[in-house]
Amino acid sequence: MRIVRDETRAIDDAKATRARVLELEAVLAAERAALVAERQRAADIEAKHDRLHEAFRQLQFELELLKRRLFHAKAERIDTAQLELEFSARLAALDTRR
Repeated sequence: MRIVRDETRAIDDAKATRARVLELEAVLAAERAALVAERQRAADIEAKHDRLHEAFRQLQFELELLKRRLFHAKAERIDTAQLELEFSARLAALDTRR
């Protein structure tokens, strides 16, 4: 009778162990799926960061161009009144030679 009880207990223990293994495997599968999803989310965020960083660098470049056009253009502007005086003097000199 004792042997039967021991065998029954062993069978019950094996069933409980198998049920626990199946439960842990399900938990492991869920954790792996969550890990895959989290890695994908991290990759998406990194890609978005790279795109934003590139856009930022492009905007910095465009800002520098605009600054150069605005401020350098002011520095390179010529006084038109001064040019008119110079050209009028030269035109007068050319007219006297004709």
